[in-house]
Amino acid sequence: MNENKRLPYVVFSLFLLLCPFFLPSSQAAEITLTPSVGLRTEYDDNIDFDHNDRKRDDFVFTVSPGLRLDYKTERTYLGATAKVNVLRYADYSDEDTTNQYYGVNLSHRLLEKLSVRANAGYNRDTTKDTYFEETGLVTRKSTVHRYYGGAGLSYTLSEVSDLGLNYSHSQTDYTSEYDEDTTSDSVSLTYSRAFYDRRYILSVSPLYSRFDSDNTTVDNYGLSLGVSHRFRETLTFNASVGARYSDAQYHKSRYRLREETDTNWNWTANVSATKSWETSSATVGYSRDMYYTTEGEPINVDRFYARASRKITEKFGAALSGALSFTKSDDTKYEATEEDSRYYSISPSLYYTFTKDYRLDVGYTYANDYDKTLDRYRTIDRNRVWILLTFNFPYTW
Repeated sequence: MNENKRLPYVVFSLFLLLCPFFLPSSQAAEITLTPSVGLRTEYDDNIDFDHNDRKRDDFVFTVSPGLRLDYKTERTYLGATAKVNVLRYADYSDEDTTNQYYGVNLSHRLLEKLSVRANAGYNRDTTKDTYFEETGLVTRKSTVHRYYGGAGLSYTLSEVSDLGLNYSHSQTDYTSEYDEDTTSDSVSLTYSRAFYDRRYILSVSPLYSRFDSDNTTVDNYGLSLGVSHRFRETLTFNASVGARYSDAQYHKSRYRLREETDTNWNWTANVSATKSWETSSATVGYSRDMYYTTEGEPINVDRFYARASRKITEKFGAALSGALSFTKSDDTKYEATEEDSRYYSISPSLYYTFTKDYRLDVGYTYANDYDKTLDRYRTIDRNRVWILLTFNFPYTW
């Protein structure tokens, strides 16, 4: 991204950071500044995790300094985070990289019934990091620069009903010449109403989004219905299911000899349940939505996930997490860009809390990917054993 394109994101982020100092407040602010550092060592028996005959193993060392700012008053909240992951490989130093994550979000109650919010941020990592977590799609390694921002407002219509409006924008740039830079915009309106002492909340949300790249332009129109129910203090359930109509324009590119149009109906979902006990908790969930490949092609991703943790003693405990993703092209007519894969991972771990701000985690992660579109090397897997030390140093005034 050139400097002219980057400037609006920088200006908007600075505006959000400075806003609280110019907003009126009836009470003193509580400010917490939390420097942190994470130290991680890991053995990875497949650092490339690609569908080929190359399988390299290595030790990876990561240092993660970070900084978090929390600013709170009766009507205003500002949160800002900055984190850098410095990765160093013992043998393959050409894989050394530095990932960066910055974000700021602001919320303010303008009137008794009206609140506004906004956020902005920048991530720099690779297609093996955030992109992979979102899509479950194994692709060539490439550096990704992602800029994002958004704003919204909420209005209380009555004691039991609310209306919300949200807008978000993102720009994703890749360093690889084989990947397509993209922009994405979405706007949604949500009406929600509570029943039975707010134990049930029903919602309806129309949505419009637009995705644009040199290869593809996609307009999505959707409507979802949601329900949230608190069975008791220790058990909650959230679900939303909707219909989506997509109008895709496929431009002339290295994958297509001519421009084409495709329209279709599909569906979206987001379901989760969380249960907590005195010394443990568990969450299970499922989601389905449209994402995009690094070539700018639309894909549908079905993702199942679960996580659980249990405190064995006051300081010692165990955790388990897992995920299963199915990724399939929204348009399957072109073999050159077709995606049809399955990915799953499972990660057990143990933790020890020295204090509430100092913690040690030791874990193992297994991952497996199966790509149905390939003739060779369809299945790949990877084993990782890791140790993580985390230190937080909060200061409040």
